[in-house]
Amino acid sequence: MVKMRIGRIFFFLSILFFMGLDSVGSVETTRRVVSTGGLTPITENADLGKAFLERREGFLILHLEGSPYEMGFQEGVLLKEEIAEVYKEYLYKKVIDEWVGVYALMKKSKLARRSPREVLLENAKQLEKAIPLKYLEQMRGLAEGAGVSSDDVLMLTTHVDFLVALCSGFATWGSLTEGGGLITGRNLDWGRGEEGLFEKYTTIRICSPKEGFPFVSISYPGFSGVLTGMNTQGLTLEVNFSMCEDNDSSGLPITILLQKALSNSPDIKTAVKTITSAKRTGGFNILLTSAKDNQAKVVEVSAHQYGIREAIDERIITTNHFLTPELKGKNSRLSTLFSSTSEDRYGRLVELIEENKGKINLKKACQFMHDFEVRQKGTIQSIVFLPESLDFFVWAGHLPFGNFVKFNLKEELL
Repeated sequence: MVKMRIGRIFFFLSILFFMGLDSVGSVETTRRVVSTGGLTPITENADLGKAFLERREGFLILHLEGSPYEMGFQEGVLLKEEIAEVYKEYLYKKVIDEWVGVYALMKKSKLARRSPREVLLENAKQLEKAIPLKYLEQMRGLAEGAGVSSDDVLMLTTHVDFLVALCSGFATWGSLTEGGGLITGRNLDWGRGEEGLFEKYTTIRICSPKEGFPFVSISYPGFSGVLTGMNTQGLTLEVNFSMCEDNDSSGLPITILLQKALSNSPDIKTAVKTITSAKRTGGFNILLTSAKDNQAKVVEVSAHQYGIREAIDERIITTNHFLTPELKGKNSRLSTLFSSTSEDRYGRLVELIEENKGKINLKKACQFMHDFEVRQKGTIQSIVFLPESLDFFVWAGHLPFGNFVKFNLKEELL
């Protein structure tokens, strides 16, 4: 039997679980490095317009603008080398090749007789049918700019719908915070041995689309859609996996759904409607906050059901289990077995907020995210947003714990 860490086994079990419930050319681009007067050199190309890449405090900061295809192409060109490494070391070595270990554990599974890439691609192609044309164009631009297979872009983007990750998030405001302002924080916990790769490549995309609101998205290279973000209206969102038995591979991939919500929503009401009216793939807890509304909500969803959790006493928390009446108790048994820290992390955030009532500020929020019980071994990114000022603060594994780097969305826009 192949020895694998529990987190890795769970990742692949979740893919098998999801699948079991369901019914069913490159372009070479010349790059030119130019001097930037003190900044780390960036890459320019005649086809990139005003788009550029800079490296600051160890982060990759992409400034993108234009149509979906143009922004995808810009990222592909500017991060060509990084995308190639992420696909080789993560998509193929982690997501695809390590299927072999799972097959050794599941010899009776019919999937063990098939190529793991074939299985993953087949399910990605099912999800592709639900993706609106504009986002397919974005993915095509990314593939052509980076000179990679469009199928690889599709698999990396949609594998998130099968992935189990142990994320945590909270929001507080009013009497709980210094000055009454809205503060929200989140940890992105991947943690199947790829932390070392992603800590080098945390990518901050500053996006100025032709249609919709400008926004920032924080993730990693070669990936289409949004996991964590904020738009110029002061709306933030972040997604946590919440594994359940209600899954559908004909739904809209979660990262594409969140990009749609982020780029088109001026307020929480619009974002909630976008998420709840969509055909979805599975179980997620989505934390939304809005400076305009001065409030936060958690939208808990499965493929065909949803519940909306309102804040109580100017605070709200979410991890990886359902709490709304509509979905409570509907997490799968696998989720309960492998995400047992979800309730612990939730409880610890409750304690931290209660212990710091009236004193919660940026420093405290960063400390919450790196508390010994909230932060996980696989935490690859921590982000704190101040939606009213459009400030956001990012940590990744290349930095010492507690050292968050400040950015401002308005200042970063082209």
